[in-house]
Amino acid sequence: MPPLNLLPTLPSLNPYAQPPRYNLQYTTNVTNPYTGATFASRSYYTGITPPAWSYPTYYPQSGAYMSGQTSGQSNLAYQMQQDLSRAQRAVASAGGSGAVGEKPVVAGVIEPVGAPGVGGKVLAPADRAKVLSGEALNDLLREIAKAETKVGARASAYLPVSLLDEVRFGGPDAADAVNLARRAGSLNFPVAFNDPALKDLRAALDRDFTAVAVALQAGKVPEAAKRTQFEATLKKVETALVPVVKALPRDDADAARRFMTQLSNAMKALKAGAGNGLIDPKWSSEGTAVADLVKHMTRHKLLFAAAPEGNEETYTTLHRNLGIYLFLLTQPKK
Repeated sequence: MPPLNLLPTLPSLNPYAQPPRYNLQYTTNVTNPYTGATFASRSYYTGITPPAWSYPTYYPQSGAYMSGQTSGQSNLAYQMQQDLSRAQRAVASAGGSGAVGEKPVVAGVIEPVGAPGVGGKVLAPADRAKVLSGEALNDLLREIAKAETKVGARASAYLPVSLLDEVRFGGPDAADAVNLARRAGSLNFPVAFNDPALKDLRAALDRDFTAVAVALQAGKVPEAAKRTQFEATLKKVETALVPVVKALPRDDADAARRFMTQLSNAMKALKAGAGNGLIDPKWSSEGTAVADLVKHMTRHKLLFAAAPEGNEETYTTLHRNLGIYLFLLTQPKK
């Protein structure tokens, strides 16, 4: 750029003489280190006065161009995002908006998550009751696992911590260990444990299970001594609870039995060695992706249990995100 303190050139005495001209070209080049693509922007000034004197119209002309590699393996992340966008647009064309996390607009029916004929009946409109029971989610889970063995994992929707907190797992004994351990320190003790005869044992049970759960939350196997202590306390509680349950109304007694069954199943899973990596620590701090959740559940043979009361919309959101991912897996890669 020419100096900004230039003095104007005196005109020639010849009336036909061409006045002096100033020419300025400003070029910006940006290269993407991942794709090798280069974007260039060029601006020009041509005039009889210095550019600084023509402010603010420095550059009457401008242009830009792009060159280099713009697609391929080095641009994989972009292509994966494009695939996900196409799947969401397909959802919209089938009747929904395609927005991840959208609530259903038809009472009793979860809208289809894919075009007709794609993915079989698991991508057809799902009964709301089946979604909330976990049945429809498990159908999608199994189909996704099958599809991934053929085409591999692809880009999938992000599941935030708030959504994962409301997911309940079913299936093997390890599912009860996951459900209880993720809420260690705030175990939902049933009414039976309000009995004064169980006061001390309730505190001991909460303490000993929490010691085991801390390791599970970190994705590790609990120490043998802590497992042994938890098992001993659990047996004491089972014995002391028998006379208390007999005096309770049926609903309260059933709730106490279910609670103890969950703890017993968790203990069985731990004794069978189902502790290593049973819980992904990222679930409570970062969240996870649909593909990662499916991979984790398949590895530990977990299923979806019924939605907790009061958080039903979490399951409709999860159902739609699983459906979008399955639809995406059925599409050819671009």
